[in-house]
Amino acid sequence: MVIDTNYRKDGYLMKAATGELNLTVITLIAIGAVIAFFWFMWGPIKNGINNQWNDINTNDRNTMSEGGGEIK
Repeated sequence: MVIDTNYRKDGYLMKAATGELNLTVITLIAIGAVIAFFWFMWGPIKNGINNQWNDINTNDRNTMSEGGGEIK
């Protein structure tokens, strides 16, 4: 007869349950860290993307007008 030491006398699996709880806590902390990062950094990221988009758009229009192309 093999005795599994993971079970208590009343049948609850303790070691696995503790491991799952630890993994859940780590996952929640990781998700919270990602959310916190983007919460504070989204403004500068969005501004950087918009500035680059506007620079590309402006350069495109200048190039097209200098080259005789049609501006849409």
